[in-house]
Amino acid sequence: MTKNTEAHATDLANQIVRAAKKYYRGEDSGITDEEFDGLRDQLRELDPNHPVLSMTGHGFTASNTLKKVKLSTRMGSLDNCFSAGDIKTWFDRVTKLCNEQGIALPKSVVVQPKLDGLSVQLTYRNGCLVQAATRGDGTEGEDVTASACKARGVPLTIPCTDFPVDVRGEMIVPTKAFEKYFKPEGASNARNSAAGTVRRQDGRLAEHLLFVPFDANPVGIDLTGLPAADMFKNEMAVMTTLGQWGFSPADTLQVVFQLDKIVEQWESWKTYKESLGYLADGCVVKINGRSTAAKLGWSDACPRSAFAGKWKGTMVAQAEVIGIEHSVGRTGVITPVALIKPTACGGTTITNLSLMNWDEVERIEVGSVGGAKGTLGIGATVKIERAGEVIPRVTAVVKACPAGQNFVRPSECPSCKTRTVADGPRQRCPNPACPAQAFRWVASWIAKRNIMYLGDETLDKLMALGGPVEKPSDLYELDRHQLKAAAGGYAMADKILAQIEKSRDCTLAELFGSVGIEGCGQVESQKAVDFFQAKTVDDLLGVADFVPALGQARGAWFKAGLDDLRDEILRLAAALRVSKPVAKDLSKVTKAWDGQTFCITGATELPREALIDIIVAAGGVWKSSVSKNCTYLVIADPSSTSNKAKDARKLGVKLISEAEALDMADYA
Repeated sequence: MTKNTEAHATDLANQIVRAAKKYYRGEDSGITDEEFDGLRDQLRELDPNHPVLSMTGHGFTASNTLKKVKLSTRMGSLDNCFSAGDIKTWFDRVTKLCNEQGIALPKSVVVQPKLDGLSVQLTYRNGCLVQAATRGDGTEGEDVTASACKARGVPLTIPCTDFPVDVRGEMIVPTKAFEKYFKPEGASNARNSAAGTVRRQDGRLAEHLLFVPFDANPVGIDLTGLPAADMFKNEMAVMTTLGQWGFSPADTLQVVFQLDKIVEQWESWKTYKESLGYLADGCVVKINGRSTAAKLGWSDACPRSAFAGKWKGTMVAQAEVIGIEHSVGRTGVITPVALIKPTACGGTTITNLSLMNWDEVERIEVGSVGGAKGTLGIGATVKIERAGEVIPRVTAVVKACPAGQNFVRPSECPSCKTRTVADGPRQRCPNPACPAQAFRWVASWIAKRNIMYLGDETLDKLMALGGPVEKPSDLYELDRHQLKAAAGGYAMADKILAQIEKSRDCTLAELFGSVGIEGCGQVESQKAVDFFQAKTVDDLLGVADFVPALGQARGAWFKAGLDDLRDEILRLAAALRVSKPVAKDLSKVTKAWDGQTFCITGATELPREALIDIIVAAGGVWKSSVSKNCTYLVIADPSSTSNKAKDARKLGVKLISEAEALDMADYA
């Protein structure tokens, strides 16, 4: 993330969390689904590794009125593709992963509508519906069984009594039902109506909901070698099975795994979605073969084997400029922000617009009708565009501002009043003790480490006390008494401290990517860790030249950032629990397990995905559940007497620890 966009990224993250909490509580979020995606895309552009982007369920927090329940099958999100270029990136990534890991290339994909409602998981035991739950954070949701039982498309029993099944789908409000039953009551859109109705405890209007399934999985059983396995071997088989069980599955097309064919289908859904009779904000593309999808694994909260294909639109408006603010970032860069009269654009009201830097201000002026400098300022009328429903930007000056009202570089810092200096297209405050810089530095760390409850208002109060917090590492020295006044009491202070404690667990890349190195985030940090095979903080601090890993510009920025922030990095390293980095180069792993099968259970020191990569690199085969075909069960304690351990022994499966598995593969 570039240095002059930290405040913007934090604001985007806050907007995402606020809107998501309202949506998942059944309230009107105030923005459309496209606008919500736009916020996420803008944040991803500024900071691809921001923790808010990894949240499933958009940062869901369960309400106090509905029972929290654990989901027996993980429910994730999907990466978005907005162009043929995005789809090519996904296609190339899947192809590369398959080639690297020795996985056969997929033969086909399936294409389904991306429905605009609320994701729900139905759980069947002995053929009977026993629970319906919202997606929540992907692992824990809310019990909405009462409403789901009344919805159309939810069979209370299915002809599958031999094993438990989870059926996942979207609870939606069809267009006609919305117009007839929900809109007269003041509902703003069908999506919010679906979310609110599902979560109503009295079940009112639930009979007008429609459940459309898109996935199903057996729970807690390995069907390998059994006839029932054919029902779940690929996505098309699952859709057929769901139809036979009494569901109304989403329209599903099977397409050969070729880039041009996938792009062609994505294009065709632009018009096809209009005939569905319910809202669809895109299409979902999934690899048809489930074994291939399982081997490809997940990235953050998204499966690598699928994406959501959407379409960009451009919305245009004009606005009158009424003022300017100067936002000070962590490194002292001062970003100009135009204040405008409240203006509607694409379904939302805009009051301010980041101008990014002073080269951008000049570009807008020169690129406008007349092409004169000094036309953008108070009193000007500007053209606003929101391409792809993302955060709007000024693209041109329609009417010039009065003479003398044009925007100019600030001569002093709005926070500490220090005289500013020009730094290329930016204006910078050179005062290292500037309060605004310290605030943005700590706020950026809080956002990247996903420390909940410690928002800007509380942080501002905390820093105003003087002394307790001046840099990120100070957060890990706080006690509840210091936090009490700023947090509004001990109860909230304790919640904040629990979040700070949780944030101590991180990887090397997360530490270096969150500390505030100019122009470099976690992507660059991970590249540096991988390139130099760094295992400790000192390993990276001892590198003299990062250009081979990051290129000329970012390599120089990274080195300068390490030199500048060295003391703070060491303080953070002492306060955090930095985990061993995952090795990306598996070329030295011994081919010790040709054809042998592994299952992993319980907590592991390495991320599970990394452990699976090592198993595959060593010639092994990973399976998601224990069966008689397994060779090894990797478990934290091989002497465990848990039920799963007992079952493994009965089947003749050998139990080994993670350390034993790594030693067998010669993984250092």
